[in-house]
Amino acid sequence: MNLARRILITGGASGVGEHIAKQFLENGDRVTVIDHNAKAVELAVESKRADYGFTCDVSNTELVEEILNKDMEENGAYEVIVNNVGISVRERTLRILIRSFGETYSTLMLLVCSMYCVSSSLR
Repeated sequence: MNLARRILITGGASGVGEHIAKQFLENGDRVTVIDHNAKAVELAVESKRADYGFTCDVSNTELVEEILNKDMEENGAYEVIVNNVGISVRERTLRILIRSFGETYSTLMLLVCSMYCVSSSLR
């Protein structure tokens, strides 16, 4: 009996996400990573630190939907979703509000990605 779960990890090709993927893989799960760094995604898949990998800016909801549909159609629905993507802003608060609002908003669109994954997995 195959008990492998389908896992999606955003920001999963390096850093903390890479370590999370490693733990799932060690448990026999099938891991898909989405990351904005194309080289890191390619390396993660080639070195078996992920089963499937896609390069994507999660603020691009149309591309996220296209990628997730393709992956779920080919490999099955996700059973675990790890939202690991984020941003780090090191500026004064007012500057953050003025200059970084768009970037912060885009990162918050990750919620849309999660909601889409969950709803698609339940179909």
